[in-house]
Amino acid sequence: FCNQGGMFGAGNYLAEDAGKCDQYCTCDDRYGVEHLKDLHARLYRSGTSGVTHPGKVFYIFVCRTIFGCYVRADSGHPHATSLDKSSLKVFATSERKELSQIPNTPIHHHALLVELGSEISRYREFLQFHDERIYPEYLIAYHRK
Repeated sequence: FCNQGGMFGAGNYLAEDAGKCDQYCTCDDRYGVEHLKDLHARLYRSGTSGVTHPGKVFYIFVCRTIFGCYVRADSGHPHATSLDKSSLKVFATSERKELSQIPNTPIHHHALLVELGSEISRYREFLQFHDERIYPEYLIAYHRK
């Protein structure tokens, strides 16, 4: 999942609106594309499920994630500060691979919520920096109109 070069650091980017996810989807035009063979074998089993590849299909995951004690920000700058406490840095390091510590504890924030503002204007962003805190529950296949 992890996006090393993302706008808000090296995290897993999640959304509350499918429109945000759709911005990053690419089209699966046909059955048998090499890098999608495993997916196609699971979804479009000829004879067993009776479902054939519909052509021009897109996919998004619906995931459960642990958000825990999160920090809010509106900037992905390496020295960004929390929207709730301006003296609190968002990231632990300038590499933006881990979040800052929860005040008065040795524990790092569990997730990042990026609010609309200086760098994003349409959808909020939700970032989780640890893969094991995300459970992909459903895969949705859809067509665009």
